[in-house]
Amino acid sequence: MVCAADGMLSDPNSAVSGDVGASKMLFLDNWAFILSGTLSNGDLILEELRLMALAGNRKAKLGRENVRHMLARAYRTQLSNWLAERWLSQYNMDIDEFKKKGRAYLGEQIFSELSRSMEQDAANFNETVIVAGWGAAPHAANIFRIDRAGVASHTLDGFVAAGSGGTVAMSMLMQLWRGRHMITEDALYAVASAKFAAESCMGVGEATTICLLQKGKRPVFLQPPQLDELRRLWKRYGQPKIPNVLSLHRIAQEIGAGTNVGATREFFRAARAARRTERNS
Repeated sequence: MVCAADGMLSDPNSAVSGDVGASKMLFLDNWAFILSGTLSNGDLILEELRLMALAGNRKAKLGRENVRHMLARAYRTQLSNWLAERWLSQYNMDIDEFKKKGRAYLGEQIFSELSRSMEQDAANFNETVIVAGWGAAPHAANIFRIDRAGVASHTLDGFVAAGSGGTVAMSMLMQLWRGRHMITEDALYAVASAKFAAESCMGVGEATTICLLQKGKRPVFLQPPQLDELRRLWKRYGQPKIPNVLSLHRIAQEIGAGTNVGATREFFRAARAARRTERNS
């Protein structure tokens, strides 16, 4: 399996962002977790997952049988804690206390107002976690995605994307995907292309992490020269470009919107020279 993530951080309360190479890909018990949204919440979701895995000194690792349900519980717990800290901290209450004693302690009006406010505020919890790992069979790759709508399995799809660039990435993957068992070289190019294309979206940075997951082996991260080579391949063969053909100029002329022929030809000559320079560099 091939996983990719960017490294941009954005302040949800302002327009400030930075491509700082943030760690959005974390690992627990041989499962890869790719975070989208506020990294603080994503980290706390995984911390809840770690605590659940350690509950009762249980030594069993996360596996195909329990990772989906435990992730859903961890996600719900963090969502509840997030809402409680925003709305109930002034009353020194958590969600469980609010549900059991809130009406009697606060009164019907305040209890109802807080309930409505938390219900509306839950829409601002925009965290998404993609989970990739292996089942018991030799080729049993598993992919899950969780957000406020719940857990979805993308094991049969073979791919999924999330975040502000998720739609663009999914569009690129659908064009390049050749099935769940496509060869590694093709999968690397498809996933890298999806990541590079998603950089056109606000909130997606150029800093790139790509990791290869193989069952029973440690994750392998692509190094900067390998990432640079993938980007060069994408710019040459995959990046969408307007073709430099005179037939486009002819069509524009026919509908009365064409530019000066001399200027157009000069533009084409400059574009061809730029491509030659790029190929030779």
